[in-house]
Amino acid sequence: MNDQTPLPQTRDSRPAVASPRALPHRRLPAPAPDLFEPKALLRLLRREAWRIALVLALALALAAWRLLAATPMWQAEATVVLDTREAQVVDIESVMSGLSADSSVVNTEVEVLRSRNLLDRVVARLDLEADPEFNPDLAAPGLGERALAGLRRTVESTLGETLGPAFDLLGAGETPAVEDPAFRRRQTAIDRLLERLRVQNVPLSYVFVIRVESQSANKSALIANTIADLYILDQLEAKFEATRRATSWLSERVADLQIDLETAEEQVKNYSASTSLISEASLEASNRQMKELRERRAELDARAGEAGLLIERIAALAARVAAAAPEAPEADAARAEAAALLGDRRLEALAVDLARPGGAGREAALAPRFDAMLAVALERLERERTRHIAQAQGIETSIGELEGRISEQSEDLVRLRQLQREAEASRLLYEYFLGRMKETSVQQGIQEADSRILSPGVAPLDPASPRKGLTLAVAVALGLAVGVGWALARETLDDRVRGPEPLEAATGLKVMGVIPDAPSRRRGAALKLLVEKPSSALAEAVRNLRTSVLLSNVDRRPQVVMVTSSVPGEGKTTTTLMLAQNAAALGKRVLVMECDLRRRVFQAYFGLDESTGLLSVLSGQATADQAIRHDPTTGLDVLTGQRSRANAADVFSSDRFEELMEELRERYDFIFIDTPPVLAVPDARVIAGRADAVLYAVRWNATGKEMVKAGLDLFDQIGLRVTGLTLTQADPKGLARYGYAGYGYGYGYGAAAAKRYYTT
Repeated sequence: MNDQTPLPQTRDSRPAVASPRALPHRRLPAPAPDLFEPKALLRLLRREAWRIALVLALALALAAWRLLAATPMWQAEATVVLDTREAQVVDIESVMSGLSADSSVVNTEVEVLRSRNLLDRVVARLDLEADPEFNPDLAAPGLGERALAGLRRTVESTLGETLGPAFDLLGAGETPAVEDPAFRRRQTAIDRLLERLRVQNVPLSYVFVIRVESQSANKSALIANTIADLYILDQLEAKFEATRRATSWLSERVADLQIDLETAEEQVKNYSASTSLISEASLEASNRQMKELRERRAELDARAGEAGLLIERIAALAARVAAAAPEAPEADAARAEAAALLGDRRLEALAVDLARPGGAGREAALAPRFDAMLAVALERLERERTRHIAQAQGIETSIGELEGRISEQSEDLVRLRQLQREAEASRLLYEYFLGRMKETSVQQGIQEADSRILSPGVAPLDPASPRKGLTLAVAVALGLAVGVGWALARETLDDRVRGPEPLEAATGLKVMGVIPDAPSRRRGAALKLLVEKPSSALAEAVRNLRTSVLLSNVDRRPQVVMVTSSVPGEGKTTTTLMLAQNAAALGKRVLVMECDLRRRVFQAYFGLDESTGLLSVLSGQATADQAIRHDPTTGLDVLTGQRSRANAADVFSSDRFEELMEELRERYDFIFIDTPPVLAVPDARVIAGRADAVLYAVRWNATGKEMVKAGLDLFDQIGLRVTGLTLTQADPKGLARYGYAGYGYGYGYGAAAAKRYYTT
């Protein structure tokens, strides 16, 4: 079937040249498809279903192996409640009070239940050292140990004992030797018990749950109940030990205090007997006596002083009388004052008589008498003054003696009071400790534990592990998660091109066609299929690509089409030949040129030799007519390449190559050029300047997007735009799995309905 689509012609009946330099620059890449878009995700799961199923099957197999190999474990629970009422028969909180209920105490009790000391007592009571479950030395060797032992025997038998000691380090469950095997066994049993023990506090309560797992249902309940019993017994023993230590200490302290009290009382008694102090009242009487003596001494001192002053005054008056003339008024006045000072009425009367006028005889008779009486009065006053002074001195002596006695008695009283206070303090301290000792002795026999068993452990009816349903569910969830994660990781990390849309998103160029993979990998098989079956899916895909290329610029139809790729093996040569053969089927004059001078594969397609080819024409050794061969099967004119020592890029940059291209344009309707990979050598970029359209071949599910972008960037650097892309060697079923349709024929969604249009 021939495609009769009319192609635009210029006025000289030759297609107009549409150089890539005249086309706009390559557009920016479009956003990549979202992998987590629902449809894309469903397609991914559909494509990777077998891998996900494989991982799921492996997870289920491992879970089944685990369930079959695992030893059933039984779990029993015993609950203990912390009693916070603290009911005490006697008040002895300072010796041993009940536990409080704050979080720190609760957490502490959890650790007590898990303590090695408590578990050591459990191991000893239940003799777990003789249980193979808790003593690995008594257990039968496992599969791994038996395999290791067999391997060791094999190695020792073949290599001797050289490598044998090395396997000692690989022994499963082996630990370094210790000095005491019994201690090691006991610690191993405790470690195994710790691994199987779980203690948990019920939130917002004072209840502890003791969970024990064992290979026996009855054993798990027995261990849980034993832990609870020993925990409560440990509390009682701790309180009993505390009260015992308190009683012992109090007994020693009371004995010491009793000795101290007796010593203090004996000191009071001895001191009281050794002093003359009877009581405090006698000391107060002595103080009153001291006060009276001091008052009496002051009184006597005052009287003696008054008497002395009176004596001095009267003596002065007597001297005045003696110095005055008889019957002188001064003498009478002195006598009257002296008589008044003495208070003697006779002297006063005699002084009055002397003061009367009576003559000298009267004066002479009365004056001696007055003087004699005055002298007697003065003598009496002097004796009285002397007596007062003597009495005052006697009282002073008594005061000194009394002061010494009072001071001594005061010191004795202070010392006595100190001894009495010490004795009283010793008595109070002795009585207090004696009372505490009696309380402790009574409390020692009535101690109660701070906890009690709320629910004893019972043998479970079903094993706690392995939990078959949960294990399988976890295996399914884990298998699905790993499988889906693996699929997502592969899809995210895999850079290979699997469809037109990701390629367009990565490069910004249109995918003009998708060429399915040929049934045979032999060179020329695809061309033979196009000739023999022009209506096959492959032929329709090539025809679709040819139409897209020729209509890429409807104003200036491309005449020279160059095909290149990023790396070798992407099907660019086969694509070039199929496009050329399809164009030749239209009855057009078509030339296919082999410009990949390094590989030169045209002879494998057409069976031609290299004696005459492109380089012969460029060097002038042959004309174009001599070098161009015609293939009657495909209807193509073929210009093969030749081996050359010259640089290929320099050959294609020459003026002679440009002249040849102009000459060939005049002779052919279409020229298809096969070029080397753009990332390998620069030949393709040089030839692209002579072409009207550049088709970039990308192998499906093999070439990475970054590699394609790197090749396209090389064209951008010299200002050339690639016309379009084509996916080659595509798997129709693979494209359908990735959900890409509408790019050609025979693949994608609806492929089954489209097969009726093709010749198979």
